[in-house]
Amino acid sequence: MTARRLRVAAAVALMLVGGAGGAAAQTYATPKTEAQFRVEWQAGKSRKGASILEGYVYNTRPTGATDVRLLVEILDAQGGVIGKTYGVVQGFVGGFDRVYFDVALPVTGAGYRVSVSSFELRGGGGGGGM
Repeated sequence: MTARRLRVAAAVALMLVGGAGGAAAQTYATPKTEAQFRVEWQAGKSRKGASILEGYVYNTRPTGATDVRLLVEILDAQGGVIGKTYGVVQGFVGGFDRVYFDVALPVTGAGYRVSVSSFELRGGGGGGGM
């Protein structure tokens, strides 16, 4: 195991037994994930006709991120959650950069709520993908 994996495993073990400590990933939409990222999306169809959400995750900070995961909540006409799914943003999202994503939808909803659920911070600036 790498030193990083050992540190993450130790942090997770501490959290499971009630100890204080933090893991490297941010979980669910928090003020920190909302300050780090902005998500723009639209509903569409894949080449095979399946329902998808597609768009861009924008990194609004100078520090890059990997392992960016999205939570997509599928909403009914009243705004209630009728389903959810997760998506992964492929590759590195550099500082002040954006990366395209698409997420397959298990069901079609009247609306959707998309948020960054977790990410790993990495050094490095933007790659000019705008």
